Amino acid sequence: MQEYLRNFSESDGILIFDKSLDERFSTYDPDHLDRIEEAESHHFWFSSRREKICQAFDQFVEKDARILEIGGGTGYIAEELARRGYQIELSDAASNGLLYAKKRGIKKLYQFDLYKPPFKEAFDLICLFDVLEHLECEEEALNQIKSMLRPGGKIILTVPAHSWLWSRDDRIAGHKKRYTKRAMKRAFIHSGFKPLSLRYFFIFILPFLLLRRWIRKDRGTPLGKNDGLKLTLPLWLSSFFRLLTKLEFFMDRLLPNLAGGSLLAIAKRD
Repeated sequence: MQEYLRNFSESDGILIFDKSLDERFSTYDPDHLDRIEEAESHHFWFSSRREKICQAFDQFVEKDARILEIGGGTGYIAEELARRGYQIELSDAASNGLLYAKKRGIKKLYQFDLYKPPFKEAFDLICLFDVLEHLECEEEALNQIKSMLRPGGKIILTVPAHSWLWSRDDRIAGHKKRYTKRAMKRAFIHSGFKPLSLRYFFIFILPFLLLRRWIRKDRGTPLGKNDGLKLTLPLWLSSFFRLLTKLEFFMDRLLPNLAGGSLLAIAKRD
């Protein structure tokens, strides 16, 4: 079978299938990505989410699986998965982000439009970490992901949870929605996936997320020039939240799976 279904160009080791994406995602400028990369090194949310994802990989993913991460950004998660021995490839809509991933040692990098993928039945696993909630057409995205998976292949994703946690920060981040287990399970089944696991996490910080919703309530007003993602926390507060999430992950199977700040979902293609 031909590896790629579409023509591409190559730049800095990146296979580019949709050059126009850089114009559509021009907000991902180097300064923005610098701030994200800096936050990843010390913000509890990034490190805790990565730990949770790695736990899921250890449980559900074989080391010889061919894996594609979609919307991989700076390669923060892919770098750790590769260090653990997983065969990870990475795609993103913005080529700037892929250059960061290249610096982290990720070898196979792609820029393509998810709604026009250049692969067919090529991967054993496709993962999206806090990507699906940004997409206009969830159903079409899942259908295209399914087309890139081999029969029996899996999808692993994380999404923000619960509409009652919606805040101004969701709008600033470009979120379209927040998810529940029921909604995610319904979306999987509708697209021909068999759900394997749907578990909430960031449970122990729920009171603080509710406080954020109250402080940062979204009143529906247009975003202004002063609206921007808050990617910094005082070190003591980030360390406190990191301690809480470590305790939560240690107790994971003892906790009720009723609510959390995020949802990790795994499904299998028929």
